[in-house]
Amino acid sequence: MAGSWNATLTTSGQTVTARNAGYNGNLGAGGSTGFGFQVTRPGGTATVSSYTCAAT
Repeated sequence: MAGSWNATLTTSGQTVTARNAGYNGNLGAGGSTGFGFQVTRPGGTATVSSYTCAAT
């Protein structure tokens, strides 16, 4: 990971988990928000071909 905003990121193998950053507070029902992240990759490795997003 190179950086992120509005989320705290953790990695396990090829899985990246984004969780609410402590300074964000909480969302009410029906609310929305956004976050972002930047990644780097070693030379010669494949680019990401799919993403999965799940709310918990």
